[in-house]
Amino acid sequence: MRWTVCGVIASVALLAACAGESPATVETRTRFRLDPAALDLFVGQDSALRALSTMPGAASTFPILWRSADPSIATVSADGRVRAVAPGVTQVMAASRTDTSVAQVRVLAAPCVLLLVFSPAQVSIAPGQRLDVPVTMQTCGIRTATGWRFTSRDTTIFRVVATRDSVATIEGVRAGQAPLAAERTDAQGQLTALLLVTVR
Repeated sequence: MRWTVCGVIASVALLAACAGESPATVETRTRFRLDPAALDLFVGQDSALRALSTMPGAASTFPILWRSADPSIATVSADGRVRAVAPGVTQVMAASRTDTSVAQVRVLAAPCVLLLVFSPAQVSIAPGQRLDVPVTMQTCGIRTATGWRFTSRDTTIFRVVATRDSVATIEGVRAGQAPLAAERTDAQGQLTALLLVTVR
């Protein structure tokens, strides 16, 4: 068995020599990608990048050096956490001893505080009656319509029968009151607006 092991070691050394490398510099090749490959952040936000091996059976962790192409836009820590500094676009580079990978980072100006507005402010309908109820999002002084998810908080009183962009069509079922919720998830998190619907 000892001779077999020595033979294997000798063969590896010979192959390394033929490849132009000395046995001391032979190392495991590592190929990896960054996840995610692109980041969109608001100023002040941070998010982690991960280096994932693309080679079957390779080690799941390996030494990585991180660097930002423009730290005035985004910085990156030694463990791959990116922090948005100022609006702009830059790249974060990761390097192992045998491979490199790049992630695109776009930094956006911090958004204005959102105002969620139902119009009209309150509604009243009869059982069987349908009504279109729009919701708008106001930001930076500009009133904008956007896609929302509408839900009735009590479908025994009224139900949402259709949605179109930022408009919900509701239908009364029986007398009572229940909220209509408009929800949307974006970079600021979960946004919700509520409207009280009265069915008479």
